[in-house]
Amino acid sequence: MSDPFPTSLVLDISALMASKTRDWQEFSRVGTCFLPGPVVDELKFLCDRASDSDQEKVAREFSRFHPTSGWQTTDLSLSHPSIKAPSGSAASKNARLMVSVAECAYGLAESNPEELIVLVSNSHPLLQMVQSTNAENLCGITLTALLQWARTHQKPPAVVQQGRTMQAAIMPGSVRSDSGSKPVRAKASPGRSTPPPAPPASPAPASAVRYRPNRSSSSHPGFLSQLISGVIALTLFTVAGLAMWQMVQPASFRQFWKRTGLPALPWDAPSQQTKPVKR
Repeated sequence: MSDPFPTSLVLDISALMASKTRDWQEFSRVGTCFLPGPVVDELKFLCDRASDSDQEKVAREFSRFHPTSGWQTTDLSLSHPSIKAPSGSAASKNARLMVSVAECAYGLAESNPEELIVLVSNSHPLLQMVQSTNAENLCGITLTALLQWARTHQKPPAVVQQGRTMQAAIMPGSVRSDSGSKPVRAKASPGRSTPPPAPPASPAPASAVRYRPNRSSSSHPGFLSQLISGVIALTLFTVAGLAMWQMVQPASFRQFWKRTGLPALPWDAPSQQTKPVKR
């Protein structure tokens, strides 16, 4: 799984003097390597006028490695109230170099808020100085931690913690840039507060859910049933009306019934009288 944030390393002179070409090659696999301008000047100085032969040897070895390494030199610098030389050593060369490296690392962090800047140094005062800036994308580790990181691919705890700090600083609605996998921070407009997200809709209680019957199971009669019921009702009504008419005006009713051509009703049939038989 790729890292959510690109990583850049800032190498201090103390870390370079305690490592070799093989180590420098492994550093490049961790992230982009940067050399502050004052560190490059100090390496050039040690190539010719180092008081220690071992330092001169390492400086010359690095001068052969650097041109084809892909490492970048930067003069970027940004001051911070917490970046200052320890008391009593402000005038020393090492103190000035320490401040320059810290200001370079802090400047890179402020100029690249979407990258994790890691300062590598064996100077604990320098590491504490960088940590005191409280920059959310800047941290410091020792050379030993970097070597273990490059060889085991396991991030040091300080790097893991700083990555979590960066992740927490990114708003939930952040997006990624089109050119890569860098997260883009959402900027809030001044004077306006971001409204809280609407709470998720809760499911309606069972008592509020209305039952919607299926049309195929409806209790209303169909068209055919309605037609039959209507015919039966009309027939009964007609029969009742005729019966009422026959009772109220029997003579008029008989005349009407004869005109219909229907058979005579049973109660209107003439009674057959028995005629006497002639002898």
